[in-house]
Amino acid sequence: MAQLESHFNPTAVSYASAVGMWQFMSYTAPDYALTINSLIDERRDPEKATMAAANYLLDLYRHYGDWYLALAAYNCGPGCVDRAIQRTGYSDFWELRRLHALPLATTNYVPEVLAMTIMYKNAEAYGIQIEEDPPVEYDNLAMEADTNLALVASAADRPLGQIKQLNPALRQTVAPKGYALHLPPGSVDTVQSALQIVPPEQRRTARIHRVEETDTWASIARQYSTSTAKLDALNPTGLPAAGAFAAIPPLPPPAPKVAKKKTSKSAKTTSKNSTSAAALKTPSKASTAKSKPAPKK
Repeated sequence: MAQLESHFNPTAVSYASAVGMWQFMSYTAPDYALTINSLIDERRDPEKATMAAANYLLDLYRHYGDWYLALAAYNCGPGCVDRAIQRTGYSDFWELRRLHALPLATTNYVPEVLAMTIMYKNAEAYGIQIEEDPPVEYDNLAMEADTNLALVASAADRPLGQIKQLNPALRQTVAPKGYALHLPPGSVDTVQSALQIVPPEQRRTARIHRVEETDTWASIARQYSTSTAKLDALNPTGLPAAGAFAAIPPLPPPAPKVAKKKTSKSAKTTSKNSTSAAALKTPSKASTAKSKPAPKK
């Protein structure tokens, strides 16, 4: 089903706004403990979405007592299947398909799932060579505060892209408080230790630096465009030993852009035309003097 739904793409989005490997709609997801908010969308979490899909399918089977109808309802919704059964009086998928009582996509969906299942189970007979990807392995660390993924990547000494790839449910580069962040295997202790040097309220924006043998507060301050005084304030025990982490102040917010006032072309034209009109209405001194009659002698 996941192959048919999304080609196993955890960030897939359909034309109907169904999301994730199992293509959950936003109104169904909360019923199966999938959180959706501005920071996370757990429909994109492969593990949680798979558990939710299994529970949803089981509920549909319990409702219909038939796996074909359960599959159809997964595709077009239980309300759609219920109405088809009420209209026709049939509770058999193949009869509903014959009577065109279901959407065309659904009438094809169930046979496609069955065909893919048969071919997978009999791959050799169909001349298909299946190469399975190795499982994605990770450890979990619950976030004590909203935490920037760049901070986590620095602590784990891994590329930011790898941390993002392990956490497709995150909609931003911030893991919210309480979120079980997926980390590369074996990196939990290192990340946890590094995060402890940053106050929880600063983990959304703060940075860290792994100290090297030749580092001084002055060299680190130059590298991160900050001051030694700020580094001292964040690291009250002094410069850490080589290999340990030092807390770095967050980048200052960008200065607001000042919008330049632009004089519109129409305003310039109007001003120019007004000046020309005034010039036509007001005669020059020379023309005024020339038009006066000569005094009589």
